[in-house]
Amino acid sequence: MIDMPAQFRALKRRVETTILRGVLRAVTDEAGVQRVAVGLLRDQVKDNAERLQQYGLTSHPLPGAPLLAVMVGDGRDYVILAADDHRYRLTLKAGEVSLYDDQGQRVTLARDGVEVEGSNILLKTEGVCRIDAERVEIRGNESLQTEVHGWGERRSHLGGADYQLERWTIGATETASDSPIDPPDLPSDHPKGSA
Repeated sequence: MIDMPAQFRALKRRVETTILRGVLRAVTDEAGVQRVAVGLLRDQVKDNAERLQQYGLTSHPLPGAPLLAVMVGDGRDYVILAADDHRYRLTLKAGEVSLYDDQGQRVTLARDGVEVEGSNILLKTEGVCRIDAERVEIRGNESLQTEVHGWGERRSHLGGADYQLERWTIGATETASDSPIDPPDLPSDHPKGSA
Protein backbone atom coordinates (compact mmCIF):
# COMPACT_ATOMS: atom_id res chain seq x y z
CA MET A 1 0.00 0.00 0.00
CA ILE A 2 1.33 3.43 -0.97
CA ASP A 3 1.80 5.89 1.88
CA MET A 4 0.38 9.22 0.80
CA PRO A 5 2.07 12.42 1.95
CA ALA A 6 0.10 14.33 4.58
CA GLN A 7 -1.01 17.04 2.16
CA PHE A 8 -2.54 14.46 -0.22
CA ARG A 9 -4.31 12.73 2.65
CA ALA A 10 -5.78 16.07 3.69
CA LEU A 11 -6.85 16.77 0.10
CA LYS A 12 -8.43 13.30 -0.14
CA ARG A 13 -10.41 13.91 3.06
CA ARG A 14 -11.48 17.32 1.77
CA VAL A 15 -12.78 15.83 -1.51
CA GLU A 16 -14.55 12.99 0.32
CA THR A 17 -16.39 15.48 2.55
CA THR A 18 -17.11 17.97 -0.24
CA ILE A 19 -19.40 15.69 -2.26
CA LEU A 20 -21.86 13.80 -0.07
CA ARG A 21 -24.79 11.47 -0.48
CA GLY A 22 -27.84 12.32 1.58
CA VAL A 23 -31.57 11.97 2.01
CA LEU A 24 -34.19 14.63 1.44
CA ARG A 25 -36.08 15.60 4.61
CA ALA A 26 -38.27 18.53 3.49
CA VAL A 27 -38.82 20.96 0.58
CA THR A 28 -39.77 24.63 0.57
CA ASP A 29 -40.97 25.31 -2.97
CA GLU A 30 -41.60 29.01 -3.43
CA ALA A 31 -40.79 31.53 -6.15
CA GLY A 32 -37.15 31.65 -7.10
CA VAL A 33 -34.78 29.06 -5.64
CA GLN A 34 -36.09 25.83 -4.15
CA ARG A 35 -34.78 25.24 -0.62
CA VAL A 36 -34.50 21.82 1.02
CA ALA A 37 -33.60 20.21 4.33
CA VAL A 38 -31.26 17.25 3.90
CA GLY A 39 -29.85 14.54 6.11
CA LEU A 40 -26.13 13.96 5.53
CA LEU A 41 -23.36 12.06 7.35
CA ARG A 42 -23.68 11.11 11.02
CA ASP A 43 -27.27 12.38 11.32
CA GLN A 44 -26.16 15.84 10.26
CA VAL A 45 -29.16 17.86 9.02
CA LYS A 46 -28.70 20.90 6.82
CA ASP A 47 -31.69 23.23 6.50
CA ASN A 48 -32.25 25.77 3.75
CA ALA A 49 -29.85 24.20 1.21
CA GLU A 50 -30.27 25.45 -2.35
CA ARG A 51 -31.42 22.82 -4.85
CA LEU A 52 -30.23 23.56 -8.40
CA GLN A 53 -32.38 22.31 -11.27
CA GLN A 54 -32.07 22.20 -15.04
CA TYR A 55 -33.48 25.20 -16.92
CA GLY A 56 -37.01 24.53 -18.18
CA LEU A 57 -37.54 21.50 -15.94
CA THR A 58 -38.54 21.60 -12.28
CA SER A 59 -39.68 19.05 -9.72
CA HIS A 60 -40.73 18.80 -6.09
CA PRO A 61 -39.28 15.52 -4.79
CA LEU A 62 -40.79 13.70 -1.84
CA PRO A 63 -39.11 13.20 1.55
CA GLY A 64 -36.92 10.13 1.56
CA ALA A 65 -35.50 10.75 -1.92
CA PRO A 66 -31.74 10.13 -2.16
CA LEU A 67 -29.64 13.09 -3.28
CA LEU A 68 -26.15 14.35 -3.99
CA ALA A 69 -24.91 17.42 -2.09
CA VAL A 70 -21.83 19.54 -2.76
CA MET A 71 -20.24 21.68 -0.08
CA VAL A 72 -19.45 25.21 -1.24
CA GLY A 73 -17.55 28.10 0.25
CA ASP A 74 -16.44 27.74 3.85
CA GLY A 75 -18.18 24.41 4.37
CA ARG A 76 -21.32 25.74 6.00
CA ASP A 77 -23.35 25.82 2.79
CA TYR A 78 -24.42 22.93 0.59
CA VAL A 79 -25.90 22.94 -2.91
CA ILE A 80 -28.03 19.99 -3.98
CA LEU A 81 -27.06 18.91 -7.49
CA ALA A 82 -29.29 15.89 -7.99
CA ALA A 83 -32.26 14.18 -6.35
CA ASP A 84 -33.58 10.85 -7.57
CA ASP A 85 -36.23 8.53 -6.16
CA HIS A 86 -35.88 4.85 -6.95
CA ARG A 87 -39.32 4.26 -5.40
CA TYR A 88 -40.98 5.76 -8.49
CA ARG A 89 -38.35 5.64 -11.26
CA LEU A 90 -39.40 3.96 -14.50
CA THR A 91 -37.43 1.29 -16.33
CA LEU A 92 -36.87 2.32 -19.94
CA LYS A 93 -35.47 0.84 -23.13
CA ALA A 94 -32.14 2.14 -24.44
CA GLY A 95 -32.54 5.65 -25.85
CA GLU A 96 -35.92 6.39 -24.22
CA VAL A 97 -36.66 9.42 -22.03
CA SER A 98 -39.51 9.95 -19.59
CA LEU A 99 -40.96 12.63 -17.33
CA TYR A 100 -42.82 10.95 -14.44
CA ASP A 101 -44.16 11.38 -10.91
CA ASP A 102 -45.12 9.33 -7.84
CA GLN A 103 -48.73 8.87 -9.05
CA GLY A 104 -47.81 6.88 -12.16
CA GLN A 105 -48.35 9.80 -14.53
CA ARG A 106 -45.79 10.05 -17.31
CA VAL A 107 -44.76 11.48 -20.65
CA THR A 108 -42.43 9.05 -22.40
CA LEU A 109 -40.45 9.46 -25.60
CA ALA A 110 -40.60 5.75 -26.38
CA ARG A 111 -38.94 3.89 -29.24
CA ASP A 112 -42.28 3.54 -31.06
CA GLY A 113 -43.80 6.97 -30.32
CA VAL A 114 -44.72 9.48 -27.62
CA GLU A 115 -46.88 8.20 -24.76
CA VAL A 116 -48.83 10.40 -22.34
CA GLU A 117 -50.57 8.84 -19.34
CA GLY A 118 -52.32 10.55 -16.44
CA SER A 119 -55.46 10.65 -14.35
CA ASN A 120 -56.56 13.82 -16.21
CA ILE A 121 -54.91 15.50 -19.20
CA LEU A 122 -55.47 19.14 -20.19
CA LEU A 123 -54.26 20.69 -23.46
CA LYS A 124 -54.89 24.43 -23.26
CA THR A 125 -53.82 27.22 -25.58
CA GLU A 126 -54.92 30.71 -26.59
CA GLY A 127 -53.71 29.82 -30.07
CA VAL A 128 -54.44 26.87 -32.33
CA CYS A 129 -54.28 23.24 -31.20
CA ARG A 130 -53.83 21.10 -34.30
CA ILE A 131 -53.60 17.34 -34.71
CA ASP A 132 -51.91 16.46 -37.98
CA ALA A 133 -51.76 12.74 -38.75
CA GLU A 134 -52.48 10.10 -41.36
CA ARG A 135 -55.27 8.79 -39.10
CA VAL A 136 -56.87 10.32 -36.00
CA GLU A 137 -58.64 8.11 -33.48
CA ILE A 138 -60.62 9.57 -30.58
CA ARG A 139 -62.26 7.08 -28.25
CA GLY A 140 -64.32 7.61 -25.13
CA ASN A 141 -65.39 4.52 -23.20
CA GLU A 142 -68.23 6.37 -21.45
CA SER A 143 -68.86 9.54 -23.45
CA LEU A 144 -67.58 11.82 -26.20
CA GLN A 145 -68.32 15.54 -26.05
CA THR A 146 -67.52 18.39 -28.44
CA GLU A 147 -68.39 22.08 -28.28
CA VAL A 148 -67.75 25.10 -30.47
CA HIS A 149 -68.65 28.43 -28.85
CA GLY A 150 -71.99 27.33 -27.40
CA TRP A 151 -72.92 24.63 -29.91
CA GLY A 152 -72.17 21.15 -28.75
CA GLU A 153 -73.13 17.53 -28.46
CA ARG A 154 -72.44 14.62 -26.16
CA ARG A 155 -72.76 10.94 -26.97
CA SER A 156 -72.96 8.77 -23.84
CA HIS A 157 -72.92 4.99 -23.46
CA LEU A 158 -75.81 3.86 -21.24
CA GLY A 159 -74.91 0.16 -21.20
CA GLY A 160 -75.22 -2.72 -23.63
CA ALA A 161 -76.13 -1.33 -27.05
CA ASP A 162 -77.86 1.79 -25.65
CA TYR A 163 -76.53 5.29 -26.23
CA GLN A 164 -77.83 8.78 -25.59
CA LEU A 165 -77.23 11.80 -27.84
CA GLU A 166 -77.63 15.30 -26.39
CA ARG A 167 -77.23 18.48 -28.47
CA TRP A 168 -77.32 22.08 -27.36
CA THR A 169 -76.88 25.64 -28.62
CA ILE A 170 -76.28 28.58 -26.32
CA GLY A 171 -77.02 32.02 -27.77
CA ALA A 172 -76.21 31.03 -31.35
CA THR A 173 -77.85 29.62 -34.42
CA GLU A 174 -76.33 26.93 -36.60
CA THR A 175 -75.80 27.47 -40.31
CA ALA A 176 -75.14 24.30 -42.28
CA SER A 177 -73.52 24.06 -45.68
CA ASP A 178 -73.10 20.95 -47.77
CA SER A 179 -69.75 20.15 -49.34
CA PRO A 180 -69.01 17.86 -52.25
CA ILE A 181 -67.30 14.53 -51.66
CA ASP A 182 -63.95 16.33 -51.87
CA PRO A 183 -63.98 18.78 -48.93
CA PRO A 184 -62.87 22.36 -49.52
CA ASP A 185 -59.24 23.27 -48.91
CA LEU A 186 -59.50 24.87 -45.46
CA PRO A 187 -56.42 26.85 -44.45
CA SER A 188 -54.83 26.23 -41.05
CA ASP A 189 -54.46 29.06 -38.54
CA HIS A 190 -51.59 27.22 -36.86
CA PRO A 191 -48.25 29.11 -37.00
CA LYS A 192 -46.67 26.19 -38.88
CA GLY A 193 -49.35 26.51 -41.57
CA SER A 194 -51.24 23.80 -43.40
CA ALA A 195 -50.01 20.23 -43.54
